[in-house]
Amino acid sequence: MYIRSGHLATIRYGARASSVFTNYPLKVSFDTAARCTDTAGGCGGTDVPWNLNCSSGSACTGQVSPSFWSNIELTSITTSVYESTGWVNVDTYALDRCWFDDGDGTWDLVLNGITRTGLVGASLPVPKVTFG
Repeated sequence: MYIRSGHLATIRYGARASSVFTNYPLKVSFDTAARCTDTAGGCGGTDVPWNLNCSSGSACTGQVSPSFWSNIELTSITTSVYESTGWVNVDTYALDRCWFDDGDGTWDLVLNGITRTGLVGASLPVPKVTFG
């Protein structure tokens, strides 16, 4: 059975052998959003194959094999360091996405650019890196 319900939220790392069960000093957090919000309309025109969605307890008539996909998209990444009283954000990476018309009547979600913003001391964005 495949359960389409999870996605990566946080990675914590940097523990030393002498303090494995204490707080990890470094963290990367992943922020997400729904790729398609019009699930009642079948996510028409997007790259989300909502027509393959099989709700729990339904007969799923016409679906003869499992499908593996997600309605979740990554929107930003934040790095943090643990200081004596809590987490301090270091950098954030905002992902600029757009729907690209691939010419077949559907739209694909593509990464358009990344903007890094330093958060230590003040919020300082670095010029955006863009793709194609």
